[in-house]
Amino acid sequence: MRLPAVLVLLPLLAGCGPGPSATGAPAKVDPEVAAAVAAVDRSLAERPADGVLLYLRATLAIQAGSPADALGFLDRLERSAWSVPLLPEDFERLVDNQRYRAIAARIEARSVRVKRSSVAFTVPEPDLIPEGIAVDARSGTFYLGSLRKRKILVIDASGLARTFVPEARGGMLSPLGMKVDADRELLWVASSPSESMIGFTPDARIPSGVFAFALADGSLRRRVLFGDGKVHLANDIAIAPDGTVYVTDSVAGRVYRVPPDRDRLEPVTPADALFYPNGIARAPDGRLYVAHAPGIAIVDPVSGAVRRMETVADAPLGGIDGLLLEGSSLLAVQNSIGRARIAAIALDPTGERATGLTVLENDAAALDLPTTACLWGGALYTIANSQIDAFRSGRLAPGQRLADPRILRTPL
Repeated sequence: MRLPAVLVLLPLLAGCGPGPSATGAPAKVDPEVAAAVAAVDRSLAERPADGVLLYLRATLAIQAGSPADALGFLDRLERSAWSVPLLPEDFERLVDNQRYRAIAARIEARSVRVKRSSVAFTVPEPDLIPEGIAVDARSGTFYLGSLRKRKILVIDASGLARTFVPEARGGMLSPLGMKVDADRELLWVASSPSESMIGFTPDARIPSGVFAFALADGSLRRRVLFGDGKVHLANDIAIAPDGTVYVTDSVAGRVYRVPPDRDRLEPVTPADALFYPNGIARAPDGRLYVAHAPGIAIVDPVSGAVRRMETVADAPLGGIDGLLLEGSSLLAVQNSIGRARIAAIALDPTGERATGLTVLENDAAALDLPTTACLWGGALYTIANSQIDAFRSGRLAPGQRLADPRILRTPL
């Protein structure tokens, strides 16, 4: 789930009230946005020219009702030789500002358009609002979750979609990240409340968690919920060969595990060790790559130690939603640091440092708020137009027009 959209959702989930008003008038800064501002400011004090941090800080200034501050951060961003075009939706209060337009134009001029993908299939259900996608690599069967309808579709090799997990089976909320555990014939799904889902109420306090459904028939096999009464947002999943499931919790800022033989969520990292952890991928040696707002973290699943992945100047690692490991590269869907793109991040032989970033797709006509992806047959399959920002509090936002969801195929 894309970060700026989530920063609007978090105070609702926590019962803290709304963020900036719909009229654009300044509103009281909610605690979640204030906490995010403080976290980014601490990191900027250490890395003042970090483009990802500057972009995030500018978007946070907009959410905090301070467009003038946002311009200051965007000036610094442009001077850092940033080349990812600004996303107008992140700066709606500035789109008519001449200074903003000049900054955006200079950044746009540095960007190179990459168009390499084609539409693999579409789903004729405009209000599906998909966020998570998975594939059974043995058969090429795809699974697609619906935030709005709290269900999961299965798509066969011919592109025909049908219901695999019906609405709210076992109490499932909005399905987010999902992965196939072929060895145990299971589809694991992260379940969390979403403003897109039918019947969303911010004070419902329905527990987030993870669900496992049988690949054979979609029946519920395991359900593991957070039981501490606190707000959680189970976001994405990685699976170890022994069946251990690792889960990112974007609200708690940490990674959890579900052991193969126990239905409980055990903390791996300390609380708030990560800033909005999102996509997660497991390396063959067991280490975990976790995408969080400022970049990619490397997590030791035994000790819970978290360290920052170093990178080169022209390979910003922040704003990643979906994250996959393929050989010596991480494949990423970046949707929170400007115009969305799909990228391959090259790793050094140790797997500890990024040595470069190759844009695989950034065509604005092809990517409209993409979220997650899966690998099959030498290509990446990405939810190209999730529309996860189309609903607010369960209702279609004014001016939104829905389209059939598209799955984009990008050759590797």
